[in-house]
Amino acid sequence: MGWALSLLHWTAFFIEIIFATVCIASGLFYLTNIIEEYTQISKTVFKWVNILVGVTYVILFLFEDAGFLSLACGIATCILAYLVIQQFPDIDMLSPSFIFLIVLMVVNHVTAYFFFIERYLSFSQIIGYFHYLCLDSSYTVNSGSSCR
Repeated sequence: MGWALSLLHWTAFFIEIIFATVCIASGLFYLTNIIEEYTQISKTVFKWVNILVGVTYVILFLFEDAGFLSLACGIATCILAYLVIQQFPDIDMLSPSFIFLIVLMVVNHVTAYFFFIERYLSFSQIIGYFHYLCLDSSYTVNSGSSCR
């Protein structure tokens, strides 16, 4: 492949990344506007998503060999997130419960990362775990509309 075709390839690649980033950002902006407009419905949805993620952690804890530390940290994160969601939409970002929740989410991601390094699982299983359990709970907590 010549230099002109390589240059065209990389230019198109970077333009696609920029467009994808702008599309994701505008979609998240739209979602935050909906959350801000309908706070009671959003609080109910957040609460039930958090409960569903917590139940999934318990099911994985009981029926799968998915790492004790990662699952215990995930269950603790869900319990603390449930307590923080009770304050929605006026979440105090400097409260000890919110700060500890963010720290626990980071620890949850790190323990899950080390779990998947130790075992061979398919890419779709790893992405499913991180998308469903980690990102859903993270977005549920971090999308408070009027945080102080």
